[in-house]
Amino acid sequence: MIGRELQGDYYRSDFTPSSQKEAAITATNLKYKEELKSVSITLKKGESLGVGGLASCGMHTLGKQDQ
Repeated sequence: MIGRELQGDYYRSDFTPSSQKEAAITATNLKYKEELKSVSITLKKGESLGVGGLASCGMHTLGKQDQ
């Protein structure tokens, strides 16, 4: 994706991940009308989740709740 071969260390050498193996939030088989199907998310303790993308990719739909 970056247009060149990745060289060297990608992660900081002084960084120790703080996430744990235990899942804090798990959502499986999320769907919204015909726009999203079978979306599953597992968030572990210490992790953050961000959703992004291009226009009309479904990122706004993911946060909607059917009335």
